[in-house]
Amino acid sequence: MVHQVRRDQEQRVQAFVNAEKKMERCALLIEQNVKMVDRYHSSSSSSIKRLSYLLLRSCITAVNASLAQQIDWEKLAAHIKEEQNNGDPVAGMIHKLKLNENKITLLLFDTFLVDEDDLTSPSETVDVDLSLTAHANATNYYAEKKRSAEKREKTISQAERALESAEKKAEQKMKGIALSVTKVILLPFYFRRLLQRPK
Repeated sequence: MVHQVRRDQEQRVQAFVNAEKKMERCALLIEQNVKMVDRYHSSSSSSIKRLSYLLLRSCITAVNASLAQQIDWEKLAAHIKEEQNNGDPVAGMIHKLKLNENKITLLLFDTFLVDEDDLTSPSETVDVDLSLTAHANATNYYAEKKRSAEKREKTISQAERALESAEKKAEQKMKGIALSVTKVILLPFYFRRLLQRPK
């Protein structure tokens, strides 16, 4: 029982640690790719077709502009696919539309590991809120990481109390078993003495 409680608590803590690492990684990827935001070409219009820079801001701006024009979500997704097939780097960054959540999933790469112009390098998926800037999205991921760390600390303190409680229950159970075993062993000797007593 104690081992099971310990294992459950360790799994919960590990889940929080994994979530923290993921949040931090997403925030770092956004920050690394946000430096290209300054290269956003102001003459670019709302069409994804006309955006030619591999920019995080361009992805957010392009999708928001298309939504502002009240383009049907399915048509927008089809247009993005078409532009991806044509080799548009901005459309290529868009992995998935989650418009019902006001988010898009982007393919971002680690600029410290690869050359920025290398579009064949491995990338990771990161959800980005369309209503926020790139910096605000990174800040949100850091805030999520902080909340996860706080939850992890609470879980650890609660785990310690739960473990102590489980150990006490196990110890009481063992004492109860030891007492009943002692009774079972000593009871026949007690009756044997009673029967052997001279009258």
